[in-house]
Amino acid sequence: MKRYNILQGYNCCSLPGESTNELIHLVNNFIEDARENKKELWVLTQDMKKAFDSVGLEVLNRTLLRIDIPASLVEWIIALFKHRSLRIATAYGLSDGFIGNDRIDQGDALSPLLWRIFYDPLLVGIQQTKDSGYEMKITWPNDINDPTTWTHYRLQVPVCAYMDDTVFLESSKSRMQKIVDIANDFYLINDIDINVKKSEMIIINPSVERHEQVIELGRDRSIVQATNDEIRYLGVWFSNKPSRR
Repeated sequence: MKRYNILQGYNCCSLPGESTNELIHLVNNFIEDARENKKELWVLTQDMKKAFDSVGLEVLNRTLLRIDIPASLVEWIIALFKHRSLRIATAYGLSDGFIGNDRIDQGDALSPLLWRIFYDPLLVGIQQTKDSGYEMKITWPNDINDPTTWTHYRLQVPVCAYMDDTVFLESSKSRMQKIVDIANDFYLINDIDINVKKSEMIIINPSVERHEQVIELGRDRSIVQATNDEIRYLGVWFSNKPSRR
């Protein structure tokens, strides 16, 4: 999957050579670019409730077939999580058996990769939305005296994730709400709940008044209000002010 770039959503987990470092540097670089160039940037972090429990086996089956995994292997994977008889080890011995829910398990070794496959259509859908994402441009002078040799780089990212830890990046309120609405539809279809109280947003150089600095998030479209405090993503603190923690 890594070699042939099968999963094209910007999710940096479950495959060799990936870590949180890339996402942390990306978010930090976007914030610094917005500050230095006086550009508007909306940063919205999202907290998902029981992400793995949200993955239904029918949807998982379709997402596995979407990337051309052989049908026989798909059937084997689905069988691992379907109609399972479970017993719990307690201090008093094993519990009576019961049938578990048809969902992927939080601690299963295969679950992180299955989650990434399940989540990939949403990330790709947002990435393919026209004119979406905060854009950063950089010019690298290979020969400072010869502008014809200068290389121009451009990076535009609307959303990225590490497992289910997702951050949305946009240049205005309307554009942010547009890509979040795509995510809201995905959550509605798959019965995914978002913990809005733990979802946070900061804005660099906002163009709207304080009372308009809100985004509707989740299938119930709860309000996330921008804050002037620091927000935490992947264990790192980010701020709309040039302070450091």
